[in-house]
Amino acid sequence: MAEVLERHVALGEPLGREAQAHLSACGACQAELAFLEEVHQALLEDVPEVAPPPSLRTPSLEVAGPHVRAPPCSRWVLRPW
Repeated sequence: MAEVLERHVALGEPLGREAQAHLSACGACQAELAFLEEVHQALLEDVPEVAPPPSLRTPSLEVAGPHVRAPPCSRWVLRPW
């Protein structure tokens, strides 16, 4: 169950029905999930965001290829005045 909870917190994998049923009845697993979520949040807050080096952009986009979509365009433009 610990691996299921770890994947759920770290990777966002949904919990299956069996895992949800177990979690609703098991205090130890509820505590483990709360701990993992707390650690995950702390890591997100404490680790500085670092831009990848430019040399990584081209190879990454080549691998992603047609799976990459352009960000949506906004019709609204914010004016500084």
